[in-house]
Amino acid sequence: MFGFGAHWVFLFSVFLPPADADNPTSDPGGKSAVGPSITVFRSGPPSRKDLSDDDREQILSKQKQGLILRGYKLSPSDWKRISATPNLSVLDLYNSNATDRNLESFSSSPRLEVLNLGCTDITDAGVLELVRLRTLRNLDISFTATKDDGIALLSALQNLRVLNLSGTGVGGSSLKRLSLLQHLQKLDLSRTRIQDADLAILQEMRHLEELSLANDGITNAGLSCTFATILNLDNYRFPGA
Repeated sequence: MFGFGAHWVFLFSVFLPPADADNPTSDPGGKSAVGPSITVFRSGPPSRKDLSDDDREQILSKQKQGLILRGYKLSPSDWKRISATPNLSVLDLYNSNATDRNLESFSSSPRLEVLNLGCTDITDAGVLELVRLRTLRNLDISFTATKDDGIALLSALQNLRVLNLSGTGVGGSSLKRLSLLQHLQKLDLSRTRIQDADLAILQEMRHLEELSLANDGITNAGLSCTFATILNLDNYRFPGA
C-alpha cells in the first residue's frame, strides 16, 4: 500500500520506508544486486572531524576494497592514498571535505561500484570526473551543489542501478537525460524542484522499482494523473495490493 500524501512511490514489491527524520538508516555491510546500502542522515550531517593517525592507518589500508570515510577532513596525503588503493569497489565520502578537485583521486578506479558523495562540496565541474567511472552501480550526490547541466552528464553511467539526487538542482531537463539509464532501479528525487509536468518522463524509466518524490514540487493531483494516464499499471504491482 502507498499514499500520495507522503509522495513515496514503490513499484513492484520493493519496500523501503522513508528514513526517520532524526535518525539515520543503514544496512551495515549489506549486499544486494545494486551493492551495499549507504547511510544517509536526513536531518543534516554531523560535524566533520580530523582523521587521526590511528584511524588513517586502519581505514586507508591498501588491501581494502571498501573505504568508509564519512565525516572526515582528509588531507592531501590522504587523497593520494585513496588514489593508490587497488581494487577499490566501495567509497563512502558522505559529509567529508571532498571537492571537485579531489575526485581525480579515484575517478580512474576501474572497479568502483558504490560511491557516496552526499553532503560534500562537489559541483557540476566534479561530475565531469564522475562520468569516467563507468563501473558505478550506486551513486549518491545528495545535498550537493550539482545542477541540471552536471546531472544530465550522469546519463553516461549506463551501469547505474541506484541514484540519489535528493536536495540537488535536478530539473526536467536533466531528468529527461537520465531516462537514458535503462538499468536504473532506484531513484531519489526528494527535496528537488521536480514539478508535475516532469513526471511524464518517468514513463521512459522502464526498470524503475523505487522512487522518492518527498518534499518537492509534486502535487497529489500530479501523482494521481501520472499513475492513471502515464504509467502502464498492468506492469506494476504495489506492496499490499
